Amino acid sequence: MKIYYLVNARIPTEKAHGIQLAKMCEAMIEQGADLEIVVPARGHCLNVSEFYKLRTPVVLRRLWVVPTYGWGSPGFYLGTISFMISYLFYFWWKRLRGEKFIIYTSDIDQFSFSFMPFIGAKYFSEIHEAKKWRLTFVWFFKFISGAIVINEFIRNELVKTYGLEPQKIIIQPNGIDLAMFNISVSLGEARSKLKLPQGRKIALYVGQIYDWKGLGVLVEAAKNLPEGCDIYVVGGTAEGLAKTLNRGDIPGNLVCMGFRPYDEVPVWLAAADILILLGTRDNDYSFYSTSPMKLFEYMAGKRPIVAADTPAIRHIVGGGEVWFYEPDNAGTLAQKIGYILNHPDETKDKIERAFNLVKKYEWRARAKAILDLIRI
Repeated sequence: MKIYYLVNARIPTEKAHGIQLAKMCEAMIEQGADLEIVVPARGHCLNVSEFYKLRTPVVLRRLWVVPTYGWGSPGFYLGTISFMISYLFYFWWKRLRGEKFIIYTSDIDQFSFSFMPFIGAKYFSEIHEAKKWRLTFVWFFKFISGAIVINEFIRNELVKTYGLEPQKIIIQPNGIDLAMFNISVSLGEARSKLKLPQGRKIALYVGQIYDWKGLGVLVEAAKNLPEGCDIYVVGGTAEGLAKTLNRGDIPGNLVCMGFRPYDEVPVWLAAADILILLGTRDNDYSFYSTSPMKLFEYMAGKRPIVAADTPAIRHIVGGGEVWFYEPDNAGTLAQKIGYILNHPDETKDKIERAFNLVKKYEWRARAKAILDLIRI
């Protein structure tokens, strides 16, 4: 049966949700699914498979929308409403022609779900955060065929808030393409390729600069690192970091490298001595809900990981795989980095355990579990 992956987003995009979508589509197709992505006609019409370096062709259908997405909130809602009308008529036309299909979607925005029950087809959705009560969600979840959530906290909130039947929900954290990240490149070779200094220690953070990630600890931790150690940020600029944090005291050993191509990330991981995963108590999504793909990539990168001690991260790993620091406490982050640098002999076992654990989170295993749910 045909699967239409419906999403109100600019695709392709360099953002993490675009990577997650692309890798899931690749894995579903490799598991035998007949799949097509349906998106609003926004941005440049680029080839999805080429943009994300996918192993298989992916069909992308762009539907007409009012071109107002860049006009702030009113423009977003106007563009979204036009997309909702477009997809409604698109799928009605499919049904009138007698086509049998399933709709799969993801909760990238909070609004464009509303017309789904009017299509008259089964629909499933990835839910990546707990949903506060909204009448539109009551309507959406009333008719949903199944939900895929990334951790137990979100599942429990859906059951409590919307009365969603537990048997309609499966827990599937995000995934990893092990073949992409398990590369045979030494630290020195990786630094030569990226033109990084060979004689300094590098603690690496990979991820875009969003205020909900608790990036302020990087600034304070960098000020307290041992001599000869730098924190590198791949995913944003120093100007963007200063603007997001509303501060101008970015230390010289906090080096922002801007946006880098996704297929270059494995080399960055190989060039690092330590990998940093953030989380903050100041944001419920960061603290409870997120299933960061970056954690899986770090685990595949075979480097020591220092991670915020949050329930979301604890859902995947424990102290046997990573070193935890107290969320929002830059002192404990700097302390853990310093400890690892001074005790390199203690890293081997945790690195090995992390790599063995991440093997069960490959995209193809996730895709199979979801397709099994869809095909029931």
